[in-house]
Amino acid sequence: MEQKLEKASQCKRKLELTVPEKQAEEDYYSVVKKYRKHVNIDGFRKGKAPLSTVENLLKDKLKIGFIEEFAPKYYKKALSKLEKDNVLPVNQAQLTNFDWDKGKDLIMNFSFEVAPEIELDEYKNFDVEYEQAKVTDEMIEAKLNELQQQYSQSVEKEGEIETGDLIYYTIQKLNGKDVEKKEDNGYKVGQQRFGEKFDNDLLGAKKGDVVNSELQFKTKDDEGNEQKKSIQIEITSVKKVEMPELDDEFAKDVGEYENLAELKKDVKEELAKQLEERNESNKNASVLKAIIDKNPFEVPQSLVENYVSRMIKQSGQANKVSEEQMEQFKNMYRSYAEKEIQTYYVMKKLRELEEIEVSDDEIEKQIKEDAQNANMEVEKYKEMYGKNIDKEQIKTRIKDKKILNKISDTVNFKKPKKEYKSKDKKKE
Repeated sequence: MEQKLEKASQCKRKLELTVPEKQAEEDYYSVVKKYRKHVNIDGFRKGKAPLSTVENLLKDKLKIGFIEEFAPKYYKKALSKLEKDNVLPVNQAQLTNFDWDKGKDLIMNFSFEVAPEIELDEYKNFDVEYEQAKVTDEMIEAKLNELQQQYSQSVEKEGEIETGDLIYYTIQKLNGKDVEKKEDNGYKVGQQRFGEKFDNDLLGAKKGDVVNSELQFKTKDDEGNEQKKSIQIEITSVKKVEMPELDDEFAKDVGEYENLAELKKDVKEELAKQLEERNESNKNASVLKAIIDKNPFEVPQSLVENYVSRMIKQSGQANKVSEEQMEQFKNMYRSYAEKEIQTYYVMKKLRELEEIEVSDDEIEKQIKEDAQNANMEVEKYKEMYGKNIDKEQIKTRIKDKKILNKISDTVNFKKPKKEYKSKDKKKE
């Protein structure tokens, strides 16, 4: 069997297989004989009709059956030679076309993709626009507000519903239809989870009132219109959310703090720790993006589509949105998938270019850090996750971190330029 390989692009390959006439015809008639066993032809016992008679009866169906059965077998044989030549497909090959008639060689064309062979000509000593995020007063205030929310109390209220109140209600009707199963639902007024109208219609109502309104959903119908449903509810309870005062007493209730100043200091330190990890991640992402921009390469689209399919499946969106919305999701996920796959190949290449060693002590140190992040003692962590602790994977994580730190030391990080827009541009 003769085979010719053509490089269609950085990742795409075209394979032409030529099966000799004798082999093709022999395999073809093995298929004809299989079909003969199941064909009833007048004047012949089942399975005993002449092959020529079966051919005249089934015609092109036999050729299609022959190709469907033997194309994968021929490709499998060709694959072993490709692998010896270090051509390694990353997806299942597709039969794009074939040409065959009895008495001729069979010619088949396949297409498949391979991993990109990338060259990182420039991956050090360049400029990157990046600025570390810092803890701001607004961040501290937001965190303190979260704590206040956690320690807030709800007390029954007899007056009118106001923004911020917590209400409980039962649904009487939905889209004009009576709802038999009436269960209490909780909702904090002002969230606008079901659209602005729902919240506005609640304002001024009291416990025991029946409110008619509508629910507005972010998902759209096939025509692109936002989905809405009419709703009738009965208010069963109204509660006012009382937030604790932000003072020294509150700090003592939250934890072992002498005063509010100590609590703020602890909040600031915790936020700084979180930002440190985020900054490190964002810095590495900026460096990798710059490397990819300076050394562009193609990624196998089959891997991108597989990645997208997994993401959609994990999101649970597959059967919940219209075809138009699904295509929007796919486009969004494709962009992310391409970046992730590019990053994978770049890191793989950087491991080849940079000789980085990782010691057993460093691996143990990383395991201890993982245990601390899980709020567990090291021995208990090892006991619980022992079988799942992959030291090679941990070694790769450490190596990647070292590589990116080494590259970052050569990078000139510049403060991002602010974008100024003219009044006309803003209006546009």
